[in-house]
Amino acid sequence: MYYTPKTLAQRWDCSAWTVYDLLTQGRLAGFKVGRSWRISEEARIAYEDQNRAAPPAPPKMRTR
Repeated sequence: MYYTPKTLAQRWDCSAWTVYDLLTQGRLAGFKVGRSWRISEEARIAYEDQNRAAPPAPPKMRTR
C-alpha cells in the first residue's frame, strides 16, 4: 500500500505541507511519481515507530 502526503496528513491530523516538509528534509522516506510523492507502508511504519520511541524534547530555557 502507498500513501500520498494528503492521506498521511489525514491519518496524522496535520497538514499535507507538514508531510511534504518531512519528505524534503529526508525525515520520512518517499519517492516521486512524476510530480507526486508516494510513501510506502513500510516507510510510514518506520517513521511512526521512530517517533513513538523517541523521548519528548526537554523544554527550552528562556534567557534574558
